[in-house]
Amino acid sequence: MELADNLVDEYLVSKADGLWSEDFLSPEETDMKRKLSRLIFRRAETAQDNFIWMEDKLYHQFFVQEGIDNRFEPGAARILVDELEYGQTLCHMKEIHMLKQIILTINDIQTERNKYDSDLNGKSYDELFEKYESAVMMQHMRMDRRINSSEYERNPDFTVVELRNAQQAKTFCRYMPEHFQWDFILDEEKFNEMKNRPDENYIYVILHKDFRDMEIPDHEYNADIWLWNIDYSLLGMENEESRPIQYDRYGMSMIAIVVDSNGRLIYSSGRYGDKYNYEYGSDFMDEEEISLLIGRNFYDTFI
Repeated sequence: MELADNLVDEYLVSKADGLWSEDFLSPEETDMKRKLSRLIFRRAETAQDNFIWMEDKLYHQFFVQEGIDNRFEPGAARILVDELEYGQTLCHMKEIHMLKQIILTINDIQTERNKYDSDLNGKSYDELFEKYESAVMMQHMRMDRRINSSEYERNPDFTVVELRNAQQAKTFCRYMPEHFQWDFILDEEKFNEMKNRPDENYIYVILHKDFRDMEIPDHEYNADIWLWNIDYSLLGMENEESRPIQYDRYGMSMIAIVVDSNGRLIYSSGRYGDKYNYEYGSDFMDEEEISLLIGRNFYDTFI
């Protein structure tokens, strides 16, 4: 499909309906961003009010977090929406996670980055996967070696609980404000979809000992917002002023992760869920960071 050049400016309709602020898609925004917006709006079979959330999540999850060249946004959007049903189903969670790793790999290698236009040369997910799977796996292997060669001191402040069914998952609803909740603890169908598709997955929550008593801190008036008993420098967050809100004591007190049948992390989310977590999408923490946080080898702990 040709990227958005021939698309009707549907975003103007949404502006007329009052869904956008006046500065949305202003002349200062790039042409590629406009194409991305129109593409998602046209292709995603979701309500208009959900489109705003989808676009933000896509942009932050794939490009802001890792500093990836955002000229690849239109190509990523095309694959996510047309092939991987982004924002509509959890079936392609593993592929979405892999796509981000592929784009990160392309971005990190100058010779590869220069080979692609904004639409990733029209390549499909399968074509990119076939070409870059081995490079992504090599990166995983390097991380695996670091984890397996490290000695960890177990952090007694964190407990790991496997969620075996939707009923068990729902018991955690009471500890999360309604507008922060993870979808899979609210909806039995989404829990089963996350657990069983495309293959069997394993869902866990990592709980701080005080998670039941923690309230959302006021970042403007309360300086004591960070977990006092973890070393943020291990997570690459030495500078308190630059730490994202998602990693305050509340956000770190309940962490959901999904591990596939091979023991590979395919989803992680902090306690803020989609309220702030769209900036980190399904990659709130990786295997190495989780190992450092709980003081246990990730691969010896999960499944």
